[in-house]
Amino acid sequence: MVNTYKIYYVWVGPNEMPDQCKRYIDTWSKIKHTQIIEIGNECEILCPDSPFLKKAFETENWCNVSNYMRAYAMAYWGGIYMDTDVEVVRDSEVWRSGEVEIAAENKHWLNSHVIVSHQPGHPMFLNMLEKLNSFDFPGEVALELESGPRLITRVYNEMKPYGVNVHPPIVTGK
Repeated sequence: MVNTYKIYYVWVGPNEMPDQCKRYIDTWSKIKHTQIIEIGNECEILCPDSPFLKKAFETENWCNVSNYMRAYAMAYWGGIYMDTDVEVVRDSEVWRSGEVEIAAENKHWLNSHVIVSHQPGHPMFLNMLEKLNSFDFPGEVALELESGPRLITRVYNEMKPYGVNVHPPIVTGK
């Protein structure tokens, strides 16, 4: 029997998804044995007790909704998470790895655009959710960076979790 791997993406807010993003999502079918799942405006229902998510919806900060739901999907469901501006150019065994796979953004930051983790309950993502839910919205600070690449980098550096592979930036092309 062949495993089916789930690919999650988040699209929330009032705007329709741009055609370019739809074309990128179409490329995800290059990954064998996958099912693509959209997480949309129902994420408020999925996580009604999250103060971070509630504030992100109240302020219509769709990037932060996405950042939270990325961590939530990896923490509780496992699978593959991709931002909608990610193009898949080929299949690879990395997509089916039993470990967590993350690419570096550069020499300082990890990339949060693509994450592979087929391990629901991984402590790295549970830690990210805990930090997000205790996060204070400081106004116009680069909040999207603090709740995305900087957060995943900070949690990784604090925990040095076992079974997490960090790939060079060239893997994602971001």
